[in-house]
Amino acid sequence: MNKLIKFTAGLIATFILTGCGSDSNDDNQVSRFDINDYQAVENSSSLEGIWVGISNYTEETVHTGENEGLVDSDRVSKRRIFRIIKDPSLTSGYSIDHLFYGPMPLSITEDHADFIISGAMSLFSSSIDVIVTNNNRMTGTLSNEKGDQDWVFIKTSNEVDSIGSVSVSNNWSNSPDSNDEYLAMVLLEEIRESKNNMDGHSYEHSYELSFDESLILNPLRRLLIAKEDRLNTANDKLSVFINGFKIESSEGNVEITTSQSNSSSLITEFSGTDDIESNSVILTANLSF
Repeated sequence: MNKLIKFTAGLIATFILTGCGSDSNDDNQVSRFDINDYQAVENSSSLEGIWVGISNYTEETVHTGENEGLVDSDRVSKRRIFRIIKDPSLTSGYSIDHLFYGPMPLSITEDHADFIISGAMSLFSSSIDVIVTNNNRMTGTLSNEKGDQDWVFIKTSNEVDSIGSVSVSNNWSNSPDSNDEYLAMVLLEEIRESKNNMDGHSYEHSYELSFDESLILNPLRRLLIAKEDRLNTANDKLSVFINGFKIESSEGNVEITTSQSNSSSLITEFSGTDDIESNSVILTANLSF
């Protein structure tokens, strides 16, 4: 039986991505997430579990004014990893994990459900109609003025404890967090190749990752936001929010190193030194999905 699910997929406003000025024309640099790399759970009896969503699409921006007629093109590949959780205290019996706010109610009727899935710093959200099949697959299209985003979501596990772990080491003298390990909650990745008529060519890999001590709602949920520009490392950025403390790194003070990345796991180290306070932090994400 198919169910029609309507949910909100936020467009990331955290990263206003610009070109780095390179004139590279290497179209083979762009890697893409592929939903065919993931195996759906068989005989799924409910929506509860870990879900992986993939969307590959093109965005186009048509210039007006003095640059009228010029078209900028971005090739984008996104991956979202999140949990849907059974919650008997809710009318629907389910909640869905939000990147920043934690578990949020999942409204379900016989034919459809409404829930939110968005970036942590999104300024606005857009609605998408999604068809669910066998409690292990969801498909739908998000449309906006820059083009359509075709999404496929696969339930890859019945487990809901977390999507892995995040270890943190920092030198913030007034922060209680140091050399601690947390549960990883939600990951949003974006690979974007931009061909901009004014700014040239950029190839960026962005991350938003939430982590915390427990699975319950925490108003100070820990959050990592990072961007790696493969063509110009000076554009790399890292922001970390821990217990109300914040570190922002850029201009060469950021290192992002991935030692393992495939369809079932991701191990990446993020390190940075604050541009103003000279505080530093190292986070290692060890994710399984």
